[in-house]
Amino acid sequence: RDGFCFAAVGDFIGPFRPEVPLHNADFEQVCQHLRAADVALGNQEGSIFDLDGFGGHRAAEHGGGYPLSDAVTAHDIRAMGITVMSKANNHATDWGLEGLRATEQTLKAAGIACAGSGASRAAARAAAYLETPAGRVGVVAAASTFTPMSEAGNTDDHIRARPGISAVRARPVVLVPASEMAAMQALAQALGACDTPDSWLSRSDTELRFGEQRFRLGTAAGLTYDVDESDRREVLRAVRSARQLADFVAFTLHAHESASGSGQDRRPAAFVQALLRE
Repeated sequence: RDGFCFAAVGDFIGPFRPEVPLHNADFEQVCQHLRAADVALGNQEGSIFDLDGFGGHRAAEHGGGYPLSDAVTAHDIRAMGITVMSKANNHATDWGLEGLRATEQTLKAAGIACAGSGASRAAARAAAYLETPAGRVGVVAAASTFTPMSEAGNTDDHIRARPGISAVRARPVVLVPASEMAAMQALAQALGACDTPDSWLSRSDTELRFGEQRFRLGTAAGLTYDVDESDRREVLRAVRSARQLADFVAFTLHAHESASGSGQDRRPAAFVQALLRE
């Protein structure tokens, strides 16, 4: 009723050259919606900085390539109308932690706030705030699909905090019906499974673990995910904290996980729906 407008778009990989000056009529129609909004949110995958003077390097672990845009494209993104970007995704540290920090600095220099990353786990969890004529807006961002090296960490005694992103760890578990579980249990026993946590092969009455893969007794074959409880609590706490300080709060999660595990399955995993509703 008060005219407040929050706009959200999807993933940015690129642009790799300024697009706004090209004056594409169809693209301009999209940008007009973004510019008219009080806040416009996108998910910035890839990295944005100038290689000249960059002191880092490509990371050995990446989110599916090393997409990199020159710093000038950050100003182009701002010209599109985007005012806040999530950096919590699987491309955050393609160029190492140095690349993440450089990208954050480039976006902020262009007038774009960053959510979902920071100098520590607490900073990555915390909302990014934007002051608008309609009031204060907070954006909390996290990712359940991420490279392990990108996860932020807090201080521990004399150990410094680790920069990175806000991660929600979700471990996939394959559900198998009783008949298949019995056969798998017999195979595991024949292979010498034990119940020690450091064994590559372990079993209980209702679960099996082969390396990193977990199987659990279910009523039917399927897939589920076990969400780390501390991650869940911290994300919900960040949303509650933001709600106390802002007039409007948005939460965004970067997730490749689907109901079946297939990248072509457009149905989200059940834990994604549950977390978003919470």
